[in-house]
Amino acid sequence: MTFASEAAHQRDRERLQALRLENQQINKENLDLHTEIKRCRRFKKQVWIALVIFILFATATVAWNLGRVW
Repeated sequence: MTFASEAAHQRDRERLQALRLENQQINKENLDLHTEIKRCRRFKKQVWIALVIFILFATATVAWNLGRVW
């Protein structure tokens, strides 16, 4: 190989290494975002379950009190 092609090959290797590092960083950020999305979805589901339970208890309490009044 000539000196110019060897230098170009070295630049290509350095660029490839830089791209690999950038890809690793993007993958880590993607995993962090995916984990955060899963956590938010789980929290949203828990809020809905709590809301349904609250509505059921409130309805049962109102029905109980109406039953005692009538």
